[in-house]
Amino acid sequence: MKNDEYKVNKKNNTDIKPKFSDILKNELRAFFVEKPFNKVIAIVGCFMTFIYGFFYIWAFFNPYQNLQRIPMAIVNQDANVCMIYKDDKNLPPSTDGTDSLLNAEEISFDYTVNNQADCTSQAKMVGKIGYYTSISDEAVTKLSFYNKETNRFTYDLKVGKVSGDYVRYSGQNVSELDSKYWVQIRIPQGFSQHLATLIVNMNKANYACFDGFDGNNVCKDGDPTHVLPATELNGIIIKELRWFLKNRITFWGTFRQNFASGMISNFYGNLTKALSAQILPQLMATTLFTMFSYYPPNSTNPNDRTIQEADINRFLFEFIDPTLVPPMTIAGASVKLSDYIPVQKRAIALKNILDVAISGNYISSKIADEIYRFLTGIQPISLMPIVNDLFQIKNPNPKPAFDIDFITHQVSFNRKEMNYTEFSEASKSFTETGSNLINIFKMPYTLVGKQYSQYGIGLGEAFILIATFIGIFASTIIYNRRSRTPNTRFYQHYLCKMLILQVNMIIQVSILLLMLLPIGFWQLGSSFWLLYLFSLYVGFIFTFIVGGIWLSIPDEVSSRVLNMVVLMFNFACGWILFPAFMSNPFYNVLSNIMPFTYAMHNMGNIIYGIASGAGQLWYYQWDIVKNCLVLLTMAIIMIVITLVTLHVRFLRAHYGTHRMSVIFKAMTQVESTAEYAHKRSVLLILTKEQKKEIKAKVNEILFTNISEKYSYTKLSKRQIKKMERNSID
Repeated sequence: MKNDEYKVNKKNNTDIKPKFSDILKNELRAFFVEKPFNKVIAIVGCFMTFIYGFFYIWAFFNPYQNLQRIPMAIVNQDANVCMIYKDDKNLPPSTDGTDSLLNAEEISFDYTVNNQADCTSQAKMVGKIGYYTSISDEAVTKLSFYNKETNRFTYDLKVGKVSGDYVRYSGQNVSELDSKYWVQIRIPQGFSQHLATLIVNMNKANYACFDGFDGNNVCKDGDPTHVLPATELNGIIIKELRWFLKNRITFWGTFRQNFASGMISNFYGNLTKALSAQILPQLMATTLFTMFSYYPPNSTNPNDRTIQEADINRFLFEFIDPTLVPPMTIAGASVKLSDYIPVQKRAIALKNILDVAISGNYISSKIADEIYRFLTGIQPISLMPIVNDLFQIKNPNPKPAFDIDFITHQVSFNRKEMNYTEFSEASKSFTETGSNLINIFKMPYTLVGKQYSQYGIGLGEAFILIATFIGIFASTIIYNRRSRTPNTRFYQHYLCKMLILQVNMIIQVSILLLMLLPIGFWQLGSSFWLLYLFSLYVGFIFTFIVGGIWLSIPDEVSSRVLNMVVLMFNFACGWILFPAFMSNPFYNVLSNIMPFTYAMHNMGNIIYGIASGAGQLWYYQWDIVKNCLVLLTMAIIMIVITLVTLHVRFLRAHYGTHRMSVIFKAMTQVESTAEYAHKRSVLLILTKEQKKEIKAKVNEILFTNISEKYSYTKLSKRQIKKMERNSID
């Protein structure tokens, strides 16, 4: 048979079966030599992975380092005001307080004055004290992280520094700042006035008569100091409390300008409690100074304002209800305060105010009781030693905050004084000391891989994979899938195209990974090279997947669309940004067949396991090997599918159909192949001319009524068009 003759000669006849080296040469010659500009395209293609992956990773390698660039501000709408008040030393009986705001008997506000000297002059005209300030402004500008020269604040959040402007806003529509500052802490207008009014009226409550007056205008409770009517006072206090409930200091942020910055704003919002715990000591210190300080005679310089320890502790002491205070040690002896002092006047006033609030249904009796117990039992006894430590921080043998004469039952307080500079320095040292003490009780925690918490490394895993996939996809566009050598076998065609794609992938991934070294991946040490090798392995697998889809689908445009769909599904459920179990159940199940899932797991093992020092290679080797085997299995499945579909495509292209029975029937009608055996292996030894003759006979069989089985009437228009389309040029 002629079949035997062809079998003998086919090894030396390149027209029957071309050599693989010749096929590869023809492919490269057709691409690079016949069209010289393709050399430029090929070079650009080698950098596609680098262009996509490197620049994104580099741009946002550690965005938390640039948190201070997010436009943010403390927006203070609270204007300075001249507070004109009278000291309560003039009320009977005379007390030992200073001329501070917290000792004020009554207060008025003058917004026409714009400096301390004029405020003092205005106050002296009516025999009172003047204080020109904004309580909130003093609280902010005295914080240690505020820079007076730049009018900006900078605070270290550990993950990065936040920085912003301090804005004194005097307009009527604060929302006009929304486009300029994406994160704002807003202090409401009138904060100082309402806070001072509340404090002064709380002080006046010490002299209010809650039991009513008799015919001689003497309070029925018998206390000669209770000379003020309580009804009007209660209304003022409730009114001020309502104002603070409606006009709170607020944290404002927006997602409008950028989603990521909105998420960071939300992150700040969630941190407000933690931030308060860190900043509160400073805010308390600065606010205490503003409320308790006073000007020395003939001085209007803010730095001259003086604060006295006795003034603060006396104020706190006047809130004590001794029946709620447990026994304490004074002068080396255990003392029960209720044996020596009565319930203090501020505690009585607070109780009366809470009773009014209960009767007006503003709060429940249970909450009122808790407030009373806290403010008259726990708080004063807890705060007085802290204040004492603050004033006595440089004293190796500090005196107690207060002392009691057991015979006369008189209470005395330390009288140490400080100006603003001394107080600021002491409060800073005190805050640092307190922070060090608190650190002793902090719960230690371990976060494996925290040293690689930069976005560039963490999200770098995902973008290395995405860039690798896109780089291979770009190669399928640059190098088309035409077969340029006659009689090329389908498996030769597959190996040739895969070899070109694999070499291109190695160049692409190598450029990307090596360029990531100088921008921060050097931190991984020797584990970087393990990451590099695995990235090449992933690229090897991805090439079989992307290239397989490219070669399998008859329509080349459709193959590109399908590759993009595969990439999108890997985006959605391949553990790119979030674990798949955080998505809906469908995507969670689908993640098990996504190559990105297993690639991300292995990169995590390398970076956050081996590189972080949490374990050696042997500790993670089973996970790494298992994930590699899963990826290899996916590649093998794709290779089999591609070879099968490519074989079908080649049969259709060379013979017009993939049905072997039709091909064998056509061979019997061609003179040169009529005597050939009807075996699939025979197709491998046919010449180009013989294939053309067979294809013509196949078309006659398919498009004529020779056989009812293959009649034209049984072929739809779609099938006909499909057969015409399925050819390789």
